[in-house]
Amino acid sequence: MFNSDCPYCIPNSLWKHGLDCCPIVPKIAPSDIFIYLVETKSYQNHLEALGAYKGLSSESKKAVKDGWVQEFMAIALPSRVVLMKAKVSPSQAISEGPHKPWASAYR
Repeated sequence: MFNSDCPYCIPNSLWKHGLDCCPIVPKIAPSDIFIYLVETKSYQNHLEALGAYKGLSSESKKAVKDGWVQEFMAIALPSRVVLMKAKVSPSQAISEGPHKPWASAYR
């Protein structure tokens, strides 16, 4: 469908935006998030877990409500994979531009 490994190369006009993403974004349980943030092995050091406990805190939900996460988008691919991306303002470096994380999940 696309000749790129980067979701940011897919034109924004093909993505669903904001609440329009709800029907295509797969249900993700809190335990899935825990496993990913805390127990997944680091891609930099394959022996250590990420240990990103901060991502599990109530601060994360507050950051979304306070507008630190912007332009959430999702696109469903024919392969039953859903790509999701957003712009996230760094709370510790306000003068920096937003980070552009993305993730994929099976539907």
